[in-house]
Amino acid sequence: MYILRVYGAASSNERTYVVPLIDATDNDRFITSDILASGDVKIYSGSGTTWNNLGTLPTWIGNGCYLMVLTQAEQRTNGGMPVISFIDATATAAFSDTLVVVDTIAHSSAVQKGSAGVT
Repeated sequence: MYILRVYGAASSNERTYVVPLIDATDNDRFITSDILASGDVKIYSGSGTTWNNLGTLPTWIGNGCYLMVLTQAEQRTNGGMPVISFIDATATAAFSDTLVVVDTIAHSSAVQKGSAGVT
């Protein structure tokens, strides 16, 4: 999953995102219940190969989706492009592995060049 956010947009210290999770046994369906546990959601540290638990486990909002909140510090990891993994830490693998990349548009470090004068 790839999320674009606008650099410098007015916001609080946190950013909120909706993340859907796919059922591991049926890729045509979303999960149907809250199944995340400690260790399932990690954020890439941006240094080497270190993945740390996300500060707050995302909140189940139903219909296969979670509400993920990134703190200001978490938004700055990996050079301002946080990468978050959703991987079932148990052997049951109830949901498909999901990688979320949050990129910044209209900023010199953004992957999407050419927007708002960025070259």
